[in-house]
Amino acid sequence: MSARVRVMPDGDIAVVGHGTLTYRGTAIEEVLNSRHLGTLEGIGPASLSSLRQALIRWRKRVGYLEARVWVGLYPVPEEIFRRHFDDLNPLAVLAEPPPPSPALFLDGDELKVRIEVEQALEAKPVEVEKWLGPFLSRQQATCEVGVAKRENLEGDGFDLTVDLHWSHPRGATVSDAWKFGDEVQSLLQAIEDGVLPRSAAIDLLSAGRWDLFKGQPESGWLEAKGEPYDCLIKDVGQNWRYELAKDVAAFANAPEGGLIVLGLSTNNDGDGDVINGYKEFDLRRVKPSRYNNMVAQYVYPRVEGFEIIRVKGKKKGHGLVVLVIPPQLERNRPFLVQGTFFEGKVLGSHVLLPVRREDETALMDATSIHARLRLGEQVIAGDSRLPRRR
Repeated sequence: MSARVRVMPDGDIAVVGHGTLTYRGTAIEEVLNSRHLGTLEGIGPASLSSLRQALIRWRKRVGYLEARVWVGLYPVPEEIFRRHFDDLNPLAVLAEPPPPSPALFLDGDELKVRIEVEQALEAKPVEVEKWLGPFLSRQQATCEVGVAKRENLEGDGFDLTVDLHWSHPRGATVSDAWKFGDEVQSLLQAIEDGVLPRSAAIDLLSAGRWDLFKGQPESGWLEAKGEPYDCLIKDVGQNWRYELAKDVAAFANAPEGGLIVLGLSTNNDGDGDVINGYKEFDLRRVKPSRYNNMVAQYVYPRVEGFEIIRVKGKKKGHGLVVLVIPPQLERNRPFLVQGTFFEGKVLGSHVLLPVRREDETALMDATSIHARLRLGEQVIAGDSRLPRRR
């Protein structure tokens, strides 16, 4: 059973044994807004439904039945937050709600998540809803978007606010809601800054924001292919399957996994391959079952969670395809490719150990493979010279 949020006799809202939400506000703010501050460590373990119920009870207790109740959670240890709480900048703490983004708030009897992002350029609410659509759809959530012009000492810009309505799964915690908001905020920030985190890449592609990939370098988690594999290496005939397996295995051997996007073109700027455009193709050219079978046949052990996602483009039946290689369990690595390419042929009796080195798929050298084999033999033999854990 998850921890529960309770309203204490002194009026504080607490998760017993974990942490407390401390009320902060002014007489003016109390009329329409109330603010509670705490930590993700202290309040995060509690069930989301119990936080909602506690906020409703607290609102009735203080008599502000129409108040919007805000909850701000800082991702710092509870002990440090409590030690320095009174030293927080009073102007920041007592500023207009909401607390730092992402923030949770009770609006009526519904618990929502508020995201705020400063933008240099104005974005229409309908555009933001489109950007977030694929991600929110998977999370069974909807949003309300607001865009307001601001003027401050740093110059003009726009405040983008997104209120999230989340049909959270049963048993969801406060931490789950905060992390959900943080993912949305990261996605919006990636659109604003043009810096692509791996977690946002699929959602940006699904939202049709392929333009954001232009100028991005290939990396340890991102590989771009101008076309499906069977059209990339015409000179080796049917051995595109081997190339596919080699790239997938390399990302499976990388701690964070990776993405292979079919339909993004690149050029070399002298420091490596950089994405310079995209070209939609007929999605029927990539058959997920065929790709899955080839990876299963050539790569050992099995790559768990390998997924082929078709991203629909502007033209009916056309778009891009994303091959998703999730992070794999360390105990399953290394992933080997059964076969090696030699003089136009794949020799099935050989094996390769592909790895990801910055923006390229490479092969582990003989010295490294030998060192791994020797270590494995020593472990099996119980070699006493191996370092022991203390």
